[in-house]
Amino acid sequence: MPSLFVGNLPYAATNHDLEALFLQYQFQPKSVRIILDRETNRSRGFGFVELATADECARAKLQLDGGYFMDRQMNLRDADSHPPRSNNGPGARPARSFTPPANAKNGAPRFDDRSSKRDSRRQSRKDRERDRDDDRW
Repeated sequence: MPSLFVGNLPYAATNHDLEALFLQYQFQPKSVRIILDRETNRSRGFGFVELATADECARAKLQLDGGYFMDRQMNLRDADSHPPRSNNGPGARPARSFTPPANAKNGAPRFDDRSSKRDSRRQSRKDRERDRDDDRW
């Protein structure tokens, strides 16, 4: 069943309040769920509403998106539009792929290029010091 993400909800809103809002606009929500913080058990300011058809979801977005609910402007999106999360645990980073530098041979970076750049910087610093000393005289 299609569902909607409802964002920017007031923290005082309950599941019953959100369901009453949708019923007021003649929508029959299958389920309404406001997400609560695990530690404080307070609303996190967003929730999900499941409706019967995709057409009903589209009509709800047209009528309610940008509207005010308990003095806060709501935003509605399709809940299915988010990419799926990986199950790598909390704080997991996405896998990185290694691409060798263009100047690498057989996948190994060439460190001599790096050292030559460093030497050129040192040379330019010496040139700057020499030029600065020449300007003083």
